[in-house]
Amino acid sequence: MFVDNLFRSLAGNPAITKVQILVEEKGTGNDYRIIDQDKNELNPILSQGDFNCLALALFFGLAEAAVEARPFSVVLFDDPSQSLGTQNKRQFVDALDRATDGKSMLISTTDHELRDLLEKGIAKDKRVYTFADWHPDRGPKISQGG
Repeated sequence: MFVDNLFRSLAGNPAITKVQILVEEKGTGNDYRIIDQDKNELNPILSQGDFNCLALALFFGLAEAAVEARPFSVVLFDDPSQSLGTQNKRQFVDALDRATDGKSMLISTTDHELRDLLEKGIAKDKRVYTFADWHPDRGPKISQGG
């Protein structure tokens, strides 16, 4: 239910009104099928941006499921805005702001739009670091703030 709601919120795809994850247990592992409300496989239906939204929703779902067993204390995203439009990015930032209570969050991005949305949309305490002027022997110059 969590993955379904979050995916639909992030993607905003009007053709998808329900997402289900079907698990077929096998001796060597599991097979997973992700289907829509009509039991159609999502693979041929979703755009690259929608797939990224699905991956983000699945990641959040795993983090949510692990809360009781082994809570994540650090959430790391490396360039999470690939193939996302502006509205998808806004929804992602909203989801981050809601889902990361009590967690440290590291987000690496070269996407200036996402960075601006994160700075404005995350209400929690935050620090922004900029890595610039990469040098092969000394690495980047790191500065705090925009």
